[in-house]
Amino acid sequence: MSLLHIYKSGSNIFSGVLQHTYVSAYEKLAAGEAINVLVVGDSIGQGAGATSGKGWASMLPSEIESEYGSKCNITNISMGGNTSYAGIVRVNTLEDDIDYDLIIVCFGENDSESELSSEYEALIRAIKTRYGSGNIISILESSQREYTNKINTIIDIADYYGIPVADTIDAFNTSGYSYEELVNAPDDLTHPNDLGHELYLSTIMDVINAQVAKISQFDEVSNNYKDMLYFDRKDMSLSGVYKYKLTIDKSITADIGLYRNYLPGENNVKVYVDGVLIYDSNDTWNSAEQSHIYKITSEPVYIEKEVEIEFSSFDLAKRFYGISFTNVSLCE
Repeated sequence: MSLLHIYKSGSNIFSGVLQHTYVSAYEKLAAGEAINVLVVGDSIGQGAGATSGKGWASMLPSEIESEYGSKCNITNISMGGNTSYAGIVRVNTLEDDIDYDLIIVCFGENDSESELSSEYEALIRAIKTRYGSGNIISILESSQREYTNKINTIIDIADYYGIPVADTIDAFNTSGYSYEELVNAPDDLTHPNDLGHELYLSTIMDVINAQVAKISQFDEVSNNYKDMLYFDRKDMSLSGVYKYKLTIDKSITADIGLYRNYLPGENNVKVYVDGVLIYDSNDTWNSAEQSHIYKITSEPVYIEKEVEIEFSSFDLAKRFYGISFTNVSLCE
């Protein structure tokens, strides 16, 4: 349950459990949360060439759990011998009611050079339409062996959409093994063998780890805004001529924000937390009426039971719309 989904009962508001909300697969992994992974591709995506259970996609859940402690639920809709066109159809017709956090695309080997650009991009767009908040990784298939026109097209599309690539061509070339040692030579020079699939797995994990590292660098402060509560004016009761009162049934600490209009002239407002005045503003507004949502605290405030917002006039009070709480923590 996101904190944006709150339970309301008259003037007593906010029942339920505080939970964090995450906007990416990589944030979930950094927090040890479970993720849902979709693999869409060809025979290499299926795991062809590997012995039972040794395909990279089959091994990915245990690798993620080992690295992050996160449960990884994986769905593999890859089809051997198929092109990106099949991926478009598979993604658009998949009806399993799962909101995938990470989608791994593994096409290129079977695609024609003339149609890869339009169909691969259409697949990326289909994924973004179906799973808008999901992250995507594009695999550069080792079977191409070098940076062919098809591979460079995939790189260009991935770059345009900000998608990281798992470059198994480079991984194979720099592994210290010959190409033939990483496939089922001499009969099959396309599909990775068990060792080749391990290289696929490690290359994909390198991409995932790099993305998680980026999240770890930048999310420390922004995490304060992941969990929020918002209450509309109609959720509050009147406790005075121009005063609104919000009563909550669980004590919290939070930063407080107001959503209101400024009017020409004085715009006086006071905010009380559990009867104590914490904010007293006497701003003079010299422009036309304008809506504002702004934070009134510089650090989290302890709120045991209630918040009251008092305006100095009826005109100001009727232009008050709601109160927000960010950086929310439940108090025992």
